[in-house]
Amino acid sequence: MDATFEFGFAFGTAHMLEGKTLLVSITTGGPADAYSPEGYNKFNMADLLTPFEAIAHMCRMVWAEPMVAHGMFHEPGEAGSGRVEAEAVEHGQAVGESVKQLLNASKYDV
Repeated sequence: MDATFEFGFAFGTAHMLEGKTLLVSITTGGPADAYSPEGYNKFNMADLLTPFEAIAHMCRMVWAEPMVAHGMFHEPGEAGSGRVEAEAVEHGQAVGESVKQLLNASKYDV
């Protein structure tokens, strides 16, 4: 990531990422309510992703709505592991579809 977002390529004298979309995909081990001022992680996902949004802004990129899947933790063999695996597959497929849509809508060659 550091080499991509460096001065002279992504910002500064050149803006090679300008107009490109930054789509962040995240899975968390904790439940959604853990990511709030009242939750045990204290901060919501938008707050936690602010540095990524700032990078997108600096590089003149389009910030896409992050794709977040919560509650992806389980112990191997534990009840519910099938649920986590199914939701992980679903999340991955949703991310793939979003990327396809972004590529189809892009005015740039990839």
